[in-house]
Amino acid sequence: MGRILNFYKGNKKVFENFSYLTLLQIARILLPFVSYPYLIRTLGSENYGLMMFSQALVIYFSLFVNFGFHISATQLISTAKTKEHINEIVSSVYLNKIILWVLCLVVYVTIVFSVDSLRLNYKVYLVAFFMSVNELLFPQWYFQGVEKMKYITYINVGVKLLFTVLVFFVIKRNDDYLLAQILQVGGVAIGAFVGFMIMFKGEKVNLSVQPTRKLIYYFKESLPFFISNVSTTIYASANKVVVGSFLGMTEVAMYDLGEKILNFIKTPVLIFFQAIFPNISRNKSLSKINKFLGLSFVITAVLVLACFVFSEQLVVLIGGNDMVAAKEIVQILVFAALFTCLNQFFGSGRLVVFGYKKIFSMIAFSGTLFFGFCFLVLKFTESITIYSVSVTSVLVEVFIFSCLFWVAFKKKLIY
Repeated sequence: MGRILNFYKGNKKVFENFSYLTLLQIARILLPFVSYPYLIRTLGSENYGLMMFSQALVIYFSLFVNFGFHISATQLISTAKTKEHINEIVSSVYLNKIILWVLCLVVYVTIVFSVDSLRLNYKVYLVAFFMSVNELLFPQWYFQGVEKMKYITYINVGVKLLFTVLVFFVIKRNDDYLLAQILQVGGVAIGAFVGFMIMFKGEKVNLSVQPTRKLIYYFKESLPFFISNVSTTIYASANKVVVGSFLGMTEVAMYDLGEKILNFIKTPVLIFFQAIFPNISRNKSLSKINKFLGLSFVITAVLVLACFVFSEQLVVLIGGNDMVAAKEIVQILVFAALFTCLNQFFGSGRLVVFGYKKIFSMIAFSGTLFFGFCFLVLKFTESITIYSVSVTSVLVEVFIFSCLFWVAFKKKLIY
């Protein structure tokens, strides 16, 4: 007991941030579980699948708005020595994000009105784009860097909870899918704006126009993380796009259910890692990183086993009897969580912390290439099914882990 108390006291700030990040991730991952059973039954799998397909497309544009600042800015702010330096970082990040968001908006609108299948439901796709406002405005990276997550967490979770509750009062018919989209996007966008105002007013961060050379500097600092983030998210989000393009919107709804359960399993480790990242970036202690990894892997393994064994009950509980076919998808996808946990600590938790950002980006990009290779094999062998796409998702995580472990071993970063 004494060792546990000493460990807690030595990492008190980490555990505080972990608690607040947990609440944020509950709002992001678990609140959709609350409304999912109602939406899938009220809207039907076809209309719900359309919503998820449009949101999957927007994720690609959100990546460009984020541009890896969620890692680079967190790291820079956690090591900044003066308020002036923090103001410079925050101002540069937001100016870069605004430029990227406007460019993405122009490209996205052009694509929607140029593709017949998208133009048919253009209102759904245009509303979906404003989910990217979260990446534009929400300053989670700032509050992680200064390790102050308390108030922003309470307000952000409160806003998202409100909009989740509204779903049950507003959505009544299967043609209310546009209204459902507005509610989901509204909760995200308003929560992001409130978070921005807390940083601006509460933390008294001064935003100012920065010289071009500063914008370019922070842009370049974030580039390796952008490449890594794009590479990871391309194959993660591409699965829904592939399923929707080759199989149908009902299948998108089934895959989305499996992915929601997978995200639920990954949530504790992702939260924990976000909480400890500023700490391990400063201390660079392999023994501490390995302790955190061991704890995270055990938690993940327990959740994977539970979800695998009770997959049918989970699917019926969340999606109803009509979605029972998603059971096999869940049983495949959950194993990706084990390798996501390992990849988090061997990638950002080792290579990034110890200065091997470019190698980390190259490995993440190679994962995208591996996904592309798997997709081509499935396409040319006419083997694209919802199950083969799920297996591919797991194989990509295994491939990335193999590369990360090999590099960490060569660089003597295992222990």
